[in-house]
Amino acid sequence: MQNITGVIANWRTARMTRGAVMNMKKWYPNLKEILIVDDGSLDEKHGDWNRAYGRDAYYREGKLDLDNSKLEGIPGTHFIDFPIHQGHGLTLDRILKFVTTPLMLTMDSDMRIVGPGLLEEYIEKYNEDPENIYGVGTNFSEGFDYWKDGAKTSWHFTWIDPFFSLWNMEPLRRYERLSFSNLILPSSHLGTAAMLNWQLQHLDSCHADREPYKAVIYPQPDQISQLWHLRRFPDDTSDSERAIKWEALIDG
Repeated sequence: MQNITGVIANWRTARMTRGAVMNMKKWYPNLKEILIVDDGSLDEKHGDWNRAYGRDAYYREGKLDLDNSKLEGIPGTHFIDFPIHQGHGLTLDRILKFVTTPLMLTMDSDMRIVGPGLLEEYIEKYNEDPENIYGVGTNFSEGFDYWKDGAKTSWHFTWIDPFFSLWNMEPLRRYERLSFSNLILPSSHLGTAAMLNWQLQHLDSCHADREPYKAVIYPQPDQISQLWHLRRFPDDTSDSERAIKWEALIDG
């Protein structure tokens, strides 16, 4: 565990983020350290609340908490406050230089660990081929359409999402300047950490001097028994399972 740095990034989620930190410390107290990263919560110029989090209004009580004093001075943590909001993926790009360990564990602020063994399983998978596996974690799939020379092209791909994922820092540092957002889709807020899987599958020239890196893909968090995704939907009643879990897990 001393070879792993925990990373939890937030935007307008101080209470929820502190709960994630305490949750990570509870289950994995021997991590080297935990980086708590604020992604420009007070940046009104670049922080588009409605676009970024309008879909999450049903649990905005966690999203709108800007009291970052709750995130400072927690033993075993380092608080990083970026003044300019850039989005979740690019913020993961920005924190790479702060990680000194060979491995990094990312966890979204609305994730909670509720059972033992998942990170240990990730480490076991990583150790099967540590030189070539760049990440172990939960997946996210997406499709994109783009136009070139008047013709529409579509493709579908799967990448590791930072929900709760273990990263090999060597390839992340190797391709630190190769951000998906800057290279392919400038309007997107997905950074290198989230998109490295797609890059290494499709941009062969970027790693022509070696075999492509590999990923170990797990299902999304809702399908993993050791994780709980804090979500509340408009039709949740106060005694629904999600509402009860919210109250029980919000503070870690």
